[in-house]
Amino acid sequence: GISGDVTLGQSRFIQPGQSIHVVNDATIHGHGSVLVFSKSTTPQFIVNPGVTVRLENITLSRIYANTFQFGVGSIIDIGKNVTFELEEDQFWTLGQFNLLG
Repeated sequence: GISGDVTLGQSRFIQPGQSIHVVNDATIHGHGSVLVFSKSTTPQFIVNPGVTVRLENITLSRIYANTFQFGVGSIIDIGKNVTFELEEDQFWTLGQFNLLG
């Protein structure tokens, strides 16, 4: 699982069945990278309950309705230069998004 500071050096394709699981508070520094999700039957970006993840300088691409799974009380802090590329309409009932900048 992911926690602490994480730096991506290149873009990545998340294969079906793979996921990014944020288990403790974390900051993901993309440095311009793109995370490309697949049309998976299971969530591919999972944030544990009560955990905060901050995104910076990253693109999240091919986001489907089930790409994210947010635990109760989880927070997504959206920093500078963050882009979401949606493939479908989204409706999230758990978690909180904070726009920073």
